[in-house]
Amino acid sequence: MATGKCKIGDTVFATAKNVLNSDVVMAAFPICWQVVEIRGTVLRHGSGRKWVVGWDLGLFSVKKEHGSRSLHVVRPIPGALLNAQNPGGPVVAAVPDTPPTSDDDMDESDADSIDYSGNVPDTEQTPEPEGIPDDTNPLLVNDLCWVHEKDGVPQCWRESVGKGNHRPHVMFPSSMRLDAVGQRTILDYFLAMFPDLIEEICTWTSAELAKDSNASVRHVLTPHELLKFFGLMIAMTRNPQRARKNYWRTQDNKLHPPPAFGARHGMSRARFDAIMASITLHPATVDPTDPWHQVRTFVNAFNARRKQTFYPGTHICVDESSSKWTGMGDWYGPGMPHITKCARKPWNLACEFKDSICAMSQVMLAVEICEGKDAQHAPTEFVDESTGFKKGTAMVGRLTKNWHGTGRTVVADSYFASVFTAVFLLKTCGLYFTGLVKTASKFYPKQWCNTVEMTARGQTRTAVAIKQGVQMMAHTWNDPGKVGKPRKNLISTCGSTGAAPEASRPRKRQRDDGAWEDWFRLVPRTNVVKHYFDWAGAIDRHNRQRMDGLRIEHTLEFHRWWLRVFTSFLGVIVVDTVNAWNLEQEAMSDHDAYEQLAFQLINNRLRGAPESVETGIIGRGVSREEWQGTFSRELFGDRMVLRPIAEEDREESKLLHEVLPLRSLPKYAAMKNAKLNCRVCKEQTATVYCKTCGINEHSQLLALCLPGTGKQCLSLHCQT
Repeated sequence: MATGKCKIGDTVFATAKNVLNSDVVMAAFPICWQVVEIRGTVLRHGSGRKWVVGWDLGLFSVKKEHGSRSLHVVRPIPGALLNAQNPGGPVVAAVPDTPPTSDDDMDESDADSIDYSGNVPDTEQTPEPEGIPDDTNPLLVNDLCWVHEKDGVPQCWRESVGKGNHRPHVMFPSSMRLDAVGQRTILDYFLAMFPDLIEEICTWTSAELAKDSNASVRHVLTPHELLKFFGLMIAMTRNPQRARKNYWRTQDNKLHPPPAFGARHGMSRARFDAIMASITLHPATVDPTDPWHQVRTFVNAFNARRKQTFYPGTHICVDESSSKWTGMGDWYGPGMPHITKCARKPWNLACEFKDSICAMSQVMLAVEICEGKDAQHAPTEFVDESTGFKKGTAMVGRLTKNWHGTGRTVVADSYFASVFTAVFLLKTCGLYFTGLVKTASKFYPKQWCNTVEMTARGQTRTAVAIKQGVQMMAHTWNDPGKVGKPRKNLISTCGSTGAAPEASRPRKRQRDDGAWEDWFRLVPRTNVVKHYFDWAGAIDRHNRQRMDGLRIEHTLEFHRWWLRVFTSFLGVIVVDTVNAWNLEQEAMSDHDAYEQLAFQLINNRLRGAPESVETGIIGRGVSREEWQGTFSRELFGDRMVLRPIAEEDREESKLLHEVLPLRSLPKYAAMKNAKLNCRVCKEQTATVYCKTCGINEHSQLLALCLPGTGKQCLSLHCQT
């Protein structure tokens, strides 16, 4: 490095504010404009003894004349580059891309034809050899300079600009009103999660049912019957049978009681099979040349419904899921248009779809089916120069599109994580990013992360860089810290490297006496590491709920691929319903939630429900008018209250039991979801109490369950 005489083609550097106008520097580097060092190339002779220099400002370039004494000439030093975008970085050297060796190698016309836009081609290329960054030798990776930060990043960049947190919650449509005592049922959550296509699916399916040769099953499908159909599918997963016909068995096999779905739930096997054979998820006007037209309308409606009814938290996880397909493959029809084969997956033959999820609540936000490499109808939004034509980066943009500009944080695994994704999300989408880098390492100092010296398990090293105005960190975590085992390499535009609570790993070990004992391995970690591993597994946990808990793909087998995809989406909706319920209401186990949801779906009161109320809702079969006559409706404040009337006094409408919500009491007024143990079923699901009967000898309210929970507690109490 020298200050003095220049020649054409030399690489020079200087403090930006010393050689350019402040307005130009602030436009290029709004955060670090006062200290940033920039790189330039000597293009040609200027006026007098001056030289014309092309300065690279990242997003654009500037040409300006300078005297040779104000320029610092860079002599070739292998593996080093000017930290043109590092705020407050040290004075460093740079190596020009194939520098000329003499004035004869480049004349003025050649210099004028060079592209000094600062844009680096995004096509894949062999990574340049990496050096070892330190205070005097920054690391160059494909023309992006990384500088080692010995003290790490003490403050989260997202927090430094005032981005707050978001609380996830369900946004119920105005048409879905609360019940008489201001409560929601798990069926309400299912209707909020299900695409707004119930009436349309009934219309499309009814048109197919009309073609059935069996006159007894081709009548019009109603929303009540459609939801009952879904409820029976969920009920099948709770008590699996060897064959579907066994669910309608009425004879005791001396080992298990008969399921008797027909007598118990009011839908014959012939009607169930007819709906299953005719169910249609798209209008007749869809493009038949689209190989995915049977499910595309439903998937689009699913994504639109999530935008309408669910508000996600601060962290959004992007990953992949799959729909089990072991039937007909794509080599003979009617097979799935595209299947993914991956030996390391639980289902190595499946329809794969990429998805995004609210990491805190584990409610799915958006889904995109993987249609194949050369799919004609595959989405291409964001596949342009802004993403470097990277399909994985563009896919992250589409899966988070509904929440662009909100300052949330996207967490993703190595399929999506790259420098391209980090830059695109913050610069174009207004979202922060944290991801695990494995193969997509262009511009990323992967070699340095894997070789930098770290002796103890849990140690970390950090390098920072700025690309297109986006500040990012490369953070490597020495875990597991064994020879031959890869470290965890992260790329992030948020988070800090301050100490976080240690990671606790459960282990077993054998003592000297031969007995085994449990112990926990504690591994030090930083906040950015904790941030990633806390939220990156959200979709994996959701998949386990659906595949291993609900087991809808295991229970229901099909020979038509679109039914397999649809039932997988139904499983996603059911899991989302349970997770949303547990987020806002009193949590219950997944198994109990599935059973309660199935019961309420089977006994729903949507359009088309029969005049006879199903056995089990109020304890016996009665007409709708008779059931409504067992309650009087009165206003309590701004809410309608049901007051049960004793059977023998209905004609006079004499009030014997006055039932009020628990929240009407001052003690429970401030509670969001006040519940007590029911005095009939003894479970903590009671939301109302009987004011007439008062308090028992133990100073306890006589709390009761409402009929909406599927229990008979209120009816039984009113009969006493």
